[in-house]
Amino acid sequence: MMRGSKLFQYDFGDFAVGTAEHPHAATGCTAFRFPDSYLGAVDARGGAVAVGDLLSLSLENTWGAADGLMFAGGSSYGLAAAEGAKAAIMKERKSSDFLQIPAVPAAIVYDFRDRKDTFYPDATLGREAWESAIANQVWIGARGAGRNVSVGKVLGRNGVEPSGQGASFTSFRGVKVFALSVVNSAGCIVNREGKVIAGNFDPATGQRVSTREGLIAGSVDSPGNTTISVLITNAKLDRVQLHRLCASVHMGLGRVIEPYATGSDGDVMFAFTSGKVDLPVNLSQSALAAIGAWTAQDAVLSAIEAVRSV
Repeated sequence: MMRGSKLFQYDFGDFAVGTAEHPHAATGCTAFRFPDSYLGAVDARGGAVAVGDLLSLSLENTWGAADGLMFAGGSSYGLAAAEGAKAAIMKERKSSDFLQIPAVPAAIVYDFRDRKDTFYPDATLGREAWESAIANQVWIGARGAGRNVSVGKVLGRNGVEPSGQGASFTSFRGVKVFALSVVNSAGCIVNREGKVIAGNFDPATGQRVSTREGLIAGSVDSPGNTTISVLITNAKLDRVQLHRLCASVHMGLGRVIEPYATGSDGDVMFAFTSGKVDLPVNLSQSALAAIGAWTAQDAVLSAIEAVRSV
């Protein structure tokens, strides 16, 4: 097991997740495989978003579905990892029929900080992550796209602390919700009690300070930040409902990342559904959004816990 990581297990076999890390550099990618095309949505709120194949999920697109999703390090160079997934799909399907052409959106984080090499996840590494994907478990912490990420940059370089990718799962009366986030934010991470648990570290005192306290001393608008997240559910939703769910859940991350969606962050949230389960009669779409937001917040918090594990 790689230091600063742990295996997260859950009960949602509708999809598979795989991770791969570069053999010579602290970078990697995380692939999500859907057995059938899943309806998808995306909500981009950061000021420095870099994504691939985004319009395949747009409400203006005829289908609005995807065969998978790729998260990668390497900044915009890492978008190449999705090509490996598409190549693997072509090998499986052996078809160039129009309706068999895959859609694999991708999102990236900037993970060149504190390393001198220029390696990034390419198609080969993306294919490795794709082909290693299995159901009901995923590595969290310093693995996959979260191999070399950090948080708490808004108060300056000295306040930065390691982060990673985190995951969480909720099951409520037959409705399942899974979330994964790669947390590389300018903001610090705040727990349920409002305490800063990562970032905003003051080396002089050995303590973490709140963003509010830290801003009195001054802040730094440092580039190269992004939190990329995905929510996957089995709830039967139409495309408009799924887009609203995605936006609502994404806004909830501002509760555990402070500040969130800044001009120097590329924050983006994806949402997908297999559409297998009707919402229970007394479970509203708003309630599902609240459940989704709690789950996504827990995913962010788990990234910090996992990266500190031995």
